[in-house]
Amino acid sequence: MRVTATVFLASGASAQDYDLVISNGRLMDPETLYGAVTNVGVTDGRIVVISTAKPRDIS
Repeated sequence: MRVTATVFLASGASAQDYDLVISNGRLMDPETLYGAVTNVGVTDGRIVVISTAKPRDIS
């Protein structure tokens, strides 16, 4: 299964557990038709968490 994610209208901020946290970004997956405003945690260039929780609450 291939997952394609595109993030629009996002502002990045670093966090202790992630190299990058994108807060309130528009996440879209055309394969599953998923589309929502989410927070994304990125480590080593890979998305490691997608959550609707506030960035400081992502674990």
